[in-house]
Amino acid sequence: MKVLNKTPLNDEARPARDRKGQRGFSLLDVAITVSVVAIGLLAQASLTISSYSQTALNKERRLAMQGVRSQLEVIKGMELANVFAAFDESTDNDPADAPGPHFDIKGLRPIPGDADGHVGRVVLPVGDPPESSESSDPVLREDVSDTLMGMPYDLDGDGIIDSLPKNGTCIHLPVTIEVEWTGKIGRQILQLTTWLTPRE
Repeated sequence: MKVLNKTPLNDEARPARDRKGQRGFSLLDVAITVSVVAIGLLAQASLTISSYSQTALNKERRLAMQGVRSQLEVIKGMELANVFAAFDESTDNDPADAPGPHFDIKGLRPIPGDADGHVGRVVLPVGDPPESSESSDPVLREDVSDTLMGMPYDLDGDGIIDSLPKNGTCIHLPVTIEVEWTGKIGRQILQLTTWLTPRE
């Protein structure tokens, strides 16, 4: 009867596959570790970029809102009868020191190719003059269709909505202040609509 030698094998005598496991990480282990670290770094970078973009957007929106409020204060400081002439596109009917419909806000850049080259604009319910009018300048009209402004609306309070100019006769006036700019994450827009009434 043969007796088997049960003497433990030393490292030199062990099969190669057993010795490999004792030397450290395999190539697969290293690849998995590198992948996990890379995913973690990418996630961190993404969070950092997202946080930076959000901070930049918040700053831009704050500047835009400040510009809107500033412009609104200018409008509210005028007599209601003069607002349309001061902020419409025409310069023929401008009162003294009329600011016009376009304005800039420091820190905000206009959209490339923008027709007027400004970030801000005052929008009024403007329409074409009646056919009987001698002037071709746009006029304030209450029959303009604009859901943002709540138009059409009886602006002069006579109980009807017609197509006659209301430039100097309105007792209510919707005004939209719009800011459009090129931001850190692309094109941005902010709009605010309010209604003006005669001051007491």
